[in-house]
Amino acid sequence: MADMSASGSPFAASQATGRAGVLLIHGGAHAGWCWNRMRVLLDYPSIAIDLPGRERDASITKITTSDFVGAAVRAVEESGWQEVVVVAHSLGGVTACGLAHALPEKVRHLIFVASILPEVGRSLLDLAPSALKPLLSWGYRRAVDRNGAYMLPEKVARYLFCNDLDHAESSDLIERLCAEPPRVIVEPSRFAVPQSIPRTYVRPMHDHALGRSTQNRMIRLLGDVDVVDIDAGHNVMISRPSEIAALVNSVARRRLTDVTGRPPTDAHSAGDVGPRSQTSEERLSAGSWAGADEGLCGDDGSSDVAT
Repeated sequence: MADMSASGSPFAASQATGRAGVLLIHGGAHAGWCWNRMRVLLDYPSIAIDLPGRERDASITKITTSDFVGAAVRAVEESGWQEVVVVAHSLGGVTACGLAHALPEKVRHLIFVASILPEVGRSLLDLAPSALKPLLSWGYRRAVDRNGAYMLPEKVARYLFCNDLDHAESSDLIERLCAEPPRVIVEPSRFAVPQSIPRTYVRPMHDHALGRSTQNRMIRLLGDVDVVDIDAGHNVMISRPSEIAALVNSVARRRLTDVTGRPPTDAHSAGDVGPRSQTSEERLSAGSWAGADEGLCGDDGSSDVAT
């Protein structure tokens, strides 16, 4: 099994030099280690950031999304990159939107992998499933009030994150999960989706964290977006690393200056590889996703969980 160990540093860098690179932003309860399997397959330098609060003994109560965005901005600025493709998983999509607003001149493309994107003024709790909302609201709001933390129950975490992982992979992942800063979950979002930057949404076909209707809602919010379906669960970068890497490499070739100084290729280059993408209109058309798995309790959008 490929290594998923954490770096123990604010961000794990792979040849993070030169003009251009790929920034990888993890989701809730995860850290930069979740990208390790796919990072070794990337053609460009990459940084897998550890957002604030990943340390087991960290005080996380006062950490906000603004702290997440600030950490992402520092990672890009310290890398020296002038061009960056941002790949954000799940809750990392909120940070990616904030980063794109902060550094619009550097962000060349946003790839949202099973991302949850609350509308401005709404919180992640607003999008929580009705079946779990009382538990999550109690846990995270209590953590804020008591300067504490809230961990997802293991049974819930295994259901959300591990449905296409084997036993050893699942146990390893569960062991690495951490508590998410509670203010990030309960605070209203301040970052709108940047419409001026090209966007791709990766929709895992067997995602237990985000059901079909919630993913489609995110796609509509993104507007003019390419959509890529992958036969995987929520942690697609762990279970299908080669497919995600192929997509990222394809986007990077089109958007970034390469390591030799050669400019990016045309957006419709015949040399593109990776999973086939379609427009949001094509993917949301009737019958385009027949037989796909639902979220926790169905297709009405009320039972999906995002972290």
